[in-house]
Amino acid sequence: MALTYTLLVDNAEKYSDTFPDADALAADASHRAAAFGSTVGANQLATDIKNGFTSIDLRLSQPAVTVQVRAA
Repeated sequence: MALTYTLLVDNAEKYSDTFPDADALAADASHRAAAFGSTVGANQLATDIKNGFTSIDLRLSQPAVTVQVRAA
């Protein structure tokens, strides 16, 4: 199932794209989020997505980094 994610930094949309599965999405999202200080790895993010999370906070301190996931 294809998934779309939106990367938010301090509630502002920074990036959005669609991927064929949770693993591909997580690899891209964790790489992009690292530019903003997030240290959540792709494996943990993929697990959260597969477990049904649709909004995942990757960094709670400033800047806040969140990934929102939905079916494409």
